[in-house]
Amino acid sequence: MIDEADAFAAWELAPVHCLAEHGCLDYHRVWGLLRLLLPAKPLFGEDTIVQGVRSLSSGNGRILLCGAADTAVLKLILEVGEAMDCAPMVDVIERCASACEVLRLHAARRGSKVNIIQGDFSDAAQLSLPSPTTYDLVIAHNILGLIPGEFRQAVCANWASLSARGSTLLLVQTLCASDVAWLDRNRPRDVDSALATLLNGLRSRDVSEQRTNDILTTAQRFWQATWRQSPALTEASVKSLLSTAGFSTTQVHYDACLERGPSSASITTRSGHSRALFMAVRRRHVAGVD
Repeated sequence: MIDEADAFAAWELAPVHCLAEHGCLDYHRVWGLLRLLLPAKPLFGEDTIVQGVRSLSSGNGRILLCGAADTAVLKLILEVGEAMDCAPMVDVIERCASACEVLRLHAARRGSKVNIIQGDFSDAAQLSLPSPTTYDLVIAHNILGLIPGEFRQAVCANWASLSARGSTLLLVQTLCASDVAWLDRNRPRDVDSALATLLNGLRSRDVSEQRTNDILTTAQRFWQATWRQSPALTEASVKSLLSTAGFSTTQVHYDACLERGPSSASITTRSGHSRALFMAVRRRHVAGVD
């Protein structure tokens, strides 16, 4: 799912590039390692993303990936594209310089041409986007809940402004039963078991004792943090955000099993939580938007 080189590169690069005001240092340092070393099931929405990329078979397709805390989704897009006669063009927008550097390293290592754009996609005007700036497929994987509520509509509106009429948005998002508040923090069901698994994985890769201890400490701190922003997202609220922006939601698929790495070791209770993939189409015309 994620390359070992990417996971350890993120660990090294995050302290150099993550800004204190973003509060993302622990997240970007340890997330890739957790995905690499803890039990994982396939990336949720993988089949739909694959189908979406393959649908751009003409060779003129353009894909925008918004937010990429690790390289798993980009890796999937590039693998599918490499198997096509004429791969679509891929642009990535990510706020944090640390993640941008890891994404660039991944693309360079596989010899893929990817345009990595650092910027806040709640403000499209300040993004250095190539021309033309319309995309046939926009993918946003579990990032909307990390954005403060007051900026979510602007983010969705920018996705719409960057989408060609009739194009597709694939949005994966963890949802809550109500919009009052997210449930528990990301504490493991069994901290000792999760740490033991992480420790064994690091030892099997001959990671030094000092670095191993640093990773375990960071993982525990990461699990104690609250990353999602208020208000909590529901299916209805996501549909409303997308509709106002100019998208028509055509399908919503729920994950049959939420226990996917590293969530398999990092969620205490998910009663009232679910994860869904929204497939939406950019409408031809939206009053007040187009």
